[in-house]
Amino acid sequence: MTTLHLRTSESQRAPSSGLLLDWFGRGGASTVSGSVLDLARDLGTPMAPYVDLLGLAVGAYGADKAVLRKQTPDRWTRRLNLHVPVTESARWAAASSAFSEALAYLTSDEWRIRFRSSGPRGAQTEVTGPSAFDTVSLFSGGLDSLVGAIDLLEAGHTAVLVGHYDSNPLRPRQESLFERLRDAYGADRVIYRPFYIRPLGPKSAQLRPLPADREPSTRSRSFLFIGAAAVTASAAGTAVVYVPENGYIGLNVPLEPNRLGACSTRTTHPHFLLLLGDALAEAEIDLAIENPYRLKTKGEVLEQCRNRKLLFELAPRTVSCAHPEVGRWSQKGYANCGYCYPCLMRRVALHHVGADDASHYRFDVARPGFLSRRGRKTEHLRAILQSLERPAGRTDILTGGPLPRGETAAFGGLYERGRNEIRAWLAAAMPASA
Repeated sequence: MTTLHLRTSESQRAPSSGLLLDWFGRGGASTVSGSVLDLARDLGTPMAPYVDLLGLAVGAYGADKAVLRKQTPDRWTRRLNLHVPVTESARWAAASSAFSEALAYLTSDEWRIRFRSSGPRGAQTEVTGPSAFDTVSLFSGGLDSLVGAIDLLEAGHTAVLVGHYDSNPLRPRQESLFERLRDAYGADRVIYRPFYIRPLGPKSAQLRPLPADREPSTRSRSFLFIGAAAVTASAAGTAVVYVPENGYIGLNVPLEPNRLGACSTRTTHPHFLLLLGDALAEAEIDLAIENPYRLKTKGEVLEQCRNRKLLFELAPRTVSCAHPEVGRWSQKGYANCGYCYPCLMRRVALHHVGADDASHYRFDVARPGFLSRRGRKTEHLRAILQSLERPAGRTDILTGGPLPRGETAAFGGLYERGRNEIRAWLAAAMPASA
């Protein structure tokens, strides 16, 4: 078992063994870079339990990135013992098992979380209040989060959009989308809060530097994202965080039996959101995590957007790709690759609303001869084709995890509609493969 200790202040005692996740702010002696200060700016003062929740999420994310799966016996499942400082250790100790269970489901690892008293906190951000914003929504820069923001604004809400990034090229994409939303709906209706966090490489000022290598299959990012949104919601005085993502992706049905690992995600699976809600309740944190598109396909999310004209204008600026930075090394820039699973589902959804355009991707998988090659660029499309050869069964939608009681039929219908959207795109773009 790998033990990791989160420290949020240099005054907190450093243990004699284990990895140190020192989160003191950007640079300096920190092993984890990033600041919480900007999240609450001009909103209000976040309550301590919500700041502690973000600390837990930062610790989990740091552990996820710093401990390599390839070094475990099965090259996947890690045993992680995380120690986190909090203001009320008794409150958090009661929720330890619940958060360990939620993280175990999310990342497919074994988690043991221990909480200790943090002692006096460092300086807090300067804030004002009360907030004029009634809604907080995750804003990744992808299609679903863009529709989520548009739908909330069209419904009359005032929204804070929280965007996490750990690579510099993503922030300008998020900012570009936000600026257009601000132009359309007004600066008094929508604001953007970027949140930057990532483990740092070894530096001389660090008390105990982290290993240099980083784990690429970071499943815990969604928990970090929610933690940042929770602090923002607390500062804004709202008790709901929106996580807009289509339910077909959320079901996490593997395309092949061997795609249960790195090619799979549980970010918005109903079971994870249920486990997380239970953990928050155990910690006496009054926060609801809601996915408004939990029973919609990605095509339906786009089709039912409340301002499709604005959506179609902004869709080419969004990034859905699993590895958009790959093109930088071939001088093709930061963009959607076109061949990863998220890119393929993006094309499927855009086809559903008559807006699929192959020129918006680095690679067009529909061009003649694409499937004749072998390698990573074709593996995701091949997996989709193979999955469609199998008839959909009730057990398919349960592969990724349990579903809420009484909703199996609804999620089964969602799964079949999603498969039909894929078939329709294949028939139009690649008739020989459909």
